[in-house]
Amino acid sequence: MRGLQVAYSPIRDRFVVELAKKVDALFERQDIEIALQREPAPALLSHAMNIASRSFGQEKLEALRNATVSGIFYSPQNVNLTALVFSMLDRLTDGHISMLKEIANLENATDHHVPWERVKMIGVHFMPSPDGMKSPTRTLPINGEDRFIDGLDIQTNEILLADMVSLGLVEQRSESMTAIHEWSTGPSQNLFGYALVTHKGRLVLEYISEAK
Repeated sequence: MRGLQVAYSPIRDRFVVELAKKVDALFERQDIEIALQREPAPALLSHAMNIASRSFGQEKLEALRNATVSGIFYSPQNVNLTALVFSMLDRLTDGHISMLKEIANLENATDHHVPWERVKMIGVHFMPSPDGMKSPTRTLPINGEDRFIDGLDIQTNEILLADMVSLGLVEQRSESMTAIHEWSTGPSQNLFGYALVTHKGRLVLEYISEAK
């Protein structure tokens, strides 16, 4: 197992190079030196590099770079928030981050909470053939042709959603629809589920987004 314990990390090194390029493009040399001399800066940089060394996926690494820039250069006083966001990013995957962004975008576009069933379909592709699918499910014909989706993709989305709910980034709400009459199944069935990005989720998104 010794061969697995190597200090060299190409992902971490690429992360550092891209981070340096980003910082160099955004700030003057004097401002960079001042920011790096602040007491928490070395520890935060070390934390970010450690996360990068065990990460993969461009979405996550870019989010980590943006969070590093935000925490060290734009909001150096919010050390606790930066550490919280770093710890969250260490836990999240590309799938979490992409889904969180998409829910927020859909929320902003519709000015309303996003139906839970719609969120479960984010990134799920309709394919002309079930070949290569783990759990192929036939859908209604589209333009006269049969289409298939992989049920495993939906199950993965459900796991990602449940994870983000447990982390406090997304909230699942139920809203009653206006009932014309009592349903035989009872009022508990007369509900629609919606996904809502929480205040904590919005803070994380703000931190991991490209600084304007």
